[in-house]
Amino acid sequence: PAGFRPLDAAPLSFEPAVMLRQLYAHPEKRPIDEKPPEFITGNRDAIAFYNAADSRDPELISRVAEIECETLIIHGTQDVRVPAEAARSLRHAIPNSHLIYIYDAAHGLEIDQPERVADVIEDFLMRGEAFIVKAGQTDEAVITGN
Repeated sequence: PAGFRPLDAAPLSFEPAVMLRQLYAHPEKRPIDEKPPEFITGNRDAIAFYNAADSRDPELISRVAEIECETLIIHGTQDVRVPAEAARSLRHAIPNSHLIYIYDAAHGLEIDQPERVADVIEDFLMRGEAFIVKAGQTDEAVITGN
């Protein structure tokens, strides 16, 4: 998803404390990372080496309109790592796509709101082309739960 960030978006931070705040609305729900600290540091260094802080991918962006299948785009309402503008641009670029916002979730929305995410994905997979979200005049909706 970071490959679709707007040109004027702030660079991604890979500082552990900043990432924790940006990735999770509910960090207490995240699984305990049992990797050795040197492994975690090595992964972070590799990301920096491959310039992931500037991860915008112009070629990928130019090709998303070629996607022909029904597409579900899910975005957390508290995601600051990938701005909502990126999700909206994908929705407008991909024919036959639906954009669903998961309320009270950040970038790690499957950790913050696993039941809501699972319900949306299950409904999309079960209904296929019949997947319809009633949210006014757009194909965008916010899922808030029961």
